[in-house]
Amino acid sequence: MTLEVSYRAGANAGPVGAIIEDADQLDHLLVAIAADDASDALVIHRDRPRIGPRGIPDHQLLIGVRGDIGAIHFADSTGSWVTRGKSPENEPVYAEMEFPPHCEVPVRCLKDALAEFLRGRERPTCVEWQDFD
Repeated sequence: MTLEVSYRAGANAGPVGAIIEDADQLDHLLVAIAADDASDALVIHRDRPRIGPRGIPDHQLLIGVRGDIGAIHFADSTGSWVTRGKSPENEPVYAEMEFPPHCEVPVRCLKDALAEFLRGRERPTCVEWQDFD
């Protein structure tokens, strides 16, 4: 099982590509995207189907970290969701999108969700979700 990850390590930096094949690599990723000048990350599972002649992934997972909390957006042909957490009351911006209130969860939950996605290829069940329109 393999995840392809892309993000920017700084405001003026080019894209960073990473390959995650083991859950032990997730800590490094979460620290990297938590940096003040890093962007949120796009995560694609290599073992999920691709669509059309260009091989576009049938899904997308976006993850952002702000200190010790963060949020995930997951979309595939069955729908679009973001994590459900206890904060914030407002609509935070992750991956240049306004996420709904109460979307942030602790980083350890983000790591667990990414590890489950790596193993199972489907939207993780270890975190709660809310619809995202």
